[in-house]
Formats: sequence, C-alpha cells, structure tokens
Amino acid sequence: MVRQKPKYPLLMIGLEQDREIGNEMIDKRLEMMINQGLIQEVKSLMEMGYGSQLNSMKTIDYKQTVEYINTTILLNHSADFPEDENVVTHKHTSTKAYIESLQIANHQLAKKQRTWFRRYKRDSDACDGFDKENQIQYLQFYLPDYQ
Repeated sequence: MVRQKPKYPLLMIGLEQDREIGNEMIDKRLEMMINQGLIQEVKSLMEMGYGSQLNSMKTIDYKQTVEYINTTILLNHSADFPEDENVVTHKHTSTKAYIESLQIANHQLAKKQRTWFRRYKRDSDACDGFDKENQIQYLQFYLPDYQ
C-alpha cells in the first residue's frame, strides 16, 4: 500500500490505558448498556423492520444482541412447555454466552485500536513531537487508573 502525504498537517491524539483496566471499563460499560435497555432497543429496531443486513445492525454490540434475540426466540419456540427445565438452562447459558461474546468482541476491538495507533508512533520511548516527513503531530496521554 502506497502512503500519500496528507494535504494538511494532522494532529493525532491517543489515549492510553492499562489493558486490564481498560477491559474492566469496557465490561462495566456493557453491563450499563444492558441494564439501560440494549436488548429492548434492538428488539424494537428489529420489530420496526431493521434487519441484520444493515451496516448499523452489524456493529459489535448490535450484531451480538440480534443473535442473542434470535437464539432466545428459537429456544422459546422449541419447547412444548415454557416451564421446561432444559429450556431455562439453555436460556441461562445463552444469556451468559451473549454477555461473554459482547465482552470478547469489545476487548478485541480495543486491542485492534491500540495496535493501529501504535503503528504510528515514531519510536518506543515517546511519541510526542512532529513527524515532518508525514506531517503528523503526535501526542500521547496516559489515563489515570479507573476506580
């Protein structure tokens, strides 16, 4: 791939966080999203006719939620009796798998973003400075520990 020089100088800012703390923050954000109605939001969108073929429904959180909703519907319709113990067990496993799939996908995206940004650092010591050849201003910040 041939890189073109930018027409104008760029300011590239990266916020860094310890990976484990960042993943913890992601998990708390996902928990909050689910508690605030992510599943209901996606169900509503699906009922309005927004299908999984749309780009907006292919984003990480929506994609996993659509799969979860579809799996739950299949489990509900596959049982003769809603109180069937096996269906309850499968629903619980499905919910746990859904949350884990959200976490894994978001952790992987964060890793891709860290890797992408790291490619643009000039050296391993510090990236503050101006890369005159590529006309990119590099700044690096480290976020304090998340409580």
